[in-house]
Amino acid sequence: MLASYKLTEMFSVSGGIANSYLGGVNDRPTTDSKKTYLAAVTVTLPEGAGSFKNSVISAGYVGGQNGAAGALATASVHDTRSYYVGATLNTPLEGFTFGAAWDYRENAAFTAADNVNDAWAAALYATYTMDKWAFNVRADYTQGTNGTYFADPDGGRNELGSLTGTVGYNLWENVLTRVEVRYDRALAGDTPFGTGQESALTIALNAIYKF
Repeated sequence: MLASYKLTEMFSVSGGIANSYLGGVNDRPTTDSKKTYLAAVTVTLPEGAGSFKNSVISAGYVGGQNGAAGALATASVHDTRSYYVGATLNTPLEGFTFGAAWDYRENAAFTAADNVNDAWAAALYATYTMDKWAFNVRADYTQGTNGTYFADPDGGRNELGSLTGTVGYNLWENVLTRVEVRYDRALAGDTPFGTGQESALTIALNAIYKF
């Protein structure tokens, strides 16, 4: 169940409660009374913000008993909590927007009996649109407890970074064509990609029809 309310033209809030089964959070391995709670606030900048009007800043939270199961159901299970803060900002330059995002998660359902772990990620991105063209660039950084993304034999934290560039073109009225290049790299000397590689390069071509 989720409820949302627009307090003013600038502020909106939402809150909810979930009762999932075999999910990432609130899998109820120990008690049916545990629930997952959700909350968020959104700020939309008003006309008085000038060129930044209609920019959006948001923050959110999700927390509940994690999905530990089987032998872990009787262990000391900690609640999984996820936090998010993000913004997408308009600028004085027409067609140009930029943004940032930060996510933090603690105590995901790991294989360890106490599931004590954490991970966080940050991103910066920018978009420029011109006629039928769209240009995007994004930088990501993340780190987490060993095993979050891959197993480090030395037991160190997983640490990854990436750069992504995208060019899109509206070929026809309902068709978007796009080419994307992404470079991922392990930043702590690990080799989690393919057959023992520190980095990976991805090139993607898309043709998307919008109904």
